[in-house]
Amino acid sequence: MISPSSPPSRTLSVLLEMRPALDGFFGIPQQNRSLFALLARSTGLRVNGLLQLSNRVIQGGLPAGRRLTPARATALQSQAVISIKGASTRSGWRGLAMLPAMLWVKASIYAAALCPGFRCKLRSFPARHFEDFLWESLFARSVSAADRTHVTGCDYKILSQPWRWMNLTGAWLSRILPRLAYPKIDMRGVDVFIAQTPYPGRLRTGTTLVVQYHDAIPIFLPHTISDRSLHNRFHFYALQQNVHDGAWFVCVSEATRADLLSAFPAAKSITIPNIIAPCFAPAAPAPTLVPNIILQSLFDPAQLSKYQRSKLGPRQLTKSFANGEEKRSFYHGYFGVGTRYILLVSTLEPRKNHIRLIEAWQSMRQRTKSDVRLILVGNIGWEFEAILDRCMPHIESGELVLLRGVPGEQLCQLYRNAIATICPSVQEGFDYSGIESMRSGGVVAASDIPVHREIYGDAAFYFDPYDPDDIANALQALLHDPQAETLRETLRNAGEAQSRLYMPDAILPKWQAFLSGLPRSG
Repeated sequence: MISPSSPPSRTLSVLLEMRPALDGFFGIPQQNRSLFALLARSTGLRVNGLLQLSNRVIQGGLPAGRRLTPARATALQSQAVISIKGASTRSGWRGLAMLPAMLWVKASIYAAALCPGFRCKLRSFPARHFEDFLWESLFARSVSAADRTHVTGCDYKILSQPWRWMNLTGAWLSRILPRLAYPKIDMRGVDVFIAQTPYPGRLRTGTTLVVQYHDAIPIFLPHTISDRSLHNRFHFYALQQNVHDGAWFVCVSEATRADLLSAFPAAKSITIPNIIAPCFAPAAPAPTLVPNIILQSLFDPAQLSKYQRSKLGPRQLTKSFANGEEKRSFYHGYFGVGTRYILLVSTLEPRKNHIRLIEAWQSMRQRTKSDVRLILVGNIGWEFEAILDRCMPHIESGELVLLRGVPGEQLCQLYRNAIATICPSVQEGFDYSGIESMRSGGVVAASDIPVHREIYGDAAFYFDPYDPDDIANALQALLHDPQAETLRETLRNAGEAQSRLYMPDAILPKWQAFLSGLPRSG
């Protein structure tokens, strides 16, 4: 149960961006949901959520200052739900009908960026009667059902203009004009707007912009991200605008804050770590569950985008079987009770260092004659072809499995039953997987980078992420050395204590103290 600290003297109006919660599962989307649920339970705050899509216009919602009949209001809210979820049928006529609205929205973004008196306006989306949509679309994937009434009891706002269109406009204008030029947004009545990444908009006087800053990877490691040039411009120019406008940056780690300040020394910043989701909790080992979890979450190429399928080519993401019964029998035998496996939970992309881990795993198996398996959990990201090429022989032999979309409670069991969770990234802003493993009763080995030392403390076994031999040595120390069992138990106990630092009870007072010190709008 959350135990709030003393509330502010006056109710603070907080609007929290919810776009990431619509777009993904773990990482930033999970933090987005968790923070909203945390603040929604806090006294002294009136929390609303901002609904905005990355690349599509939201139609509908209730315009401010207009009196509507109940029927008309309901129709506009239903229209917003359909717009957010997407129409169930596609037709060229629908696209043509949408064209005037799209042109108007694009024109409004340019007008809000260039015309002093023009602002993008928010529309209302009262939660009543639409609680199921809000819960299933925003929160159900990683928020406890105990928080359902809290998060669906809040109201929501709609910004029709897509986040990506705002970014494109601001980044382009900022390159051709002698000043930064991002669209202005009318947020009357909002004391604090909390964005989850650098935000491509400017707020009215009286509304404080707070950016939860997750990492500076698009600035310092642009070679490791997708759409490098565009992503870098989106991040850098919006960040520059936010710093210029006096935004506060709530960094998820001191390492991230140091990166921010190295680029923008004038940025107003503090550090408040991420919140661990409630589905991760101390669990007893249950190895009989592992085969079924694997069978339920094996990668299905049909779940990939058309672009990803084209890049995947003939590569197979799962082992071949003659029939379903053969598949079931294999995984129950190969990953049943007594099986030893290591676990990596991360998107398949270069920065996460999958290839060196696979090299180290192979080397350790050869030198120790070990049959330790490897489970990789995560979506396919970008530049994944080389990673999959290294996986392919081991996927067909069954020694390596790729899983996707594992629910939190099942992921908790994978953490607990693994010999170790490996966190080999060369750079991170926070890195949830190690803390989730610790909270689940697992053992963690991690790359020796500043953010891991900060977040994991003495509860992880560290290695050089650039040296496959050092990674192999770490795996051998945890799995095969004479003192391996004692070492694992020591790390397990330390991890249980370390993970408590990221529980809601530990994080909420930090947010309350920070928010209570911010100015209120008039």
